[in-house]
Amino acid sequence: MRAPATAIRGSAWKPDGASMRRRRDPRRTGLREVSFSTGTNVMMPRRELFPGVLEMNYQARRRLGCCVYLVYDADEWMLIDIGYEETVDEIVDMIRQMDFPLAQCKYVVASHADVDHVQGLHRLKQALPNAQIVAHPESADLIEQGDRVTTYAEIPAQGISIDLRPVPVDRRVDEGDTLTVGGSTLKVWHTPGHTEGQLA
Repeated sequence: MRAPATAIRGSAWKPDGASMRRRRDPRRTGLREVSFSTGTNVMMPRRELFPGVLEMNYQARRRLGCCVYLVYDADEWMLIDIGYEETVDEIVDMIRQMDFPLAQCKYVVASHADVDHVQGLHRLKQALPNAQIVAHPESADLIEQGDRVTTYAEIPAQGISIDLRPVPVDRRVDEGDTLTVGGSTLKVWHTPGHTEGQLA
């Protein structure tokens, strides 16, 4: 019953004998919805890296940007990083297709405040208003200020100028703090080096 669909981006499975109908999303060239002539909704299979851990580039079977992890347990889930704003809608669509209710996202954790990891936070917060934005205090300051220089959104010598909207951080975490998702507890490690506010 789990034959691979021939959908663009390899994002859906279809039941044997079902024909697939595609609708184009006017905002981009890829597919937005996939439906089947059988009349049943078929969810995208979850491609776990580890039990309870998905990575969106691996899930999409192509490069979307930085690694964006979805960690889940029971009926709750969280994201670690989100990447650039331009991929947020596609990531949210994949999350829906994997049958994760958006209202059940508890946290969006910024592993650090480089623009390629956090630029999409503003757009993501609109899709996930119940989720708490979580970051180390060093990163939280940069995210809340929309600091384009320290986050590498602005590098004049290389002609880089990326929009970075300020986003309120709901919770600041540091070494030894914990985050709970379902029945799982994740321990926060402060691992400065790449950036001062790096978390693991």
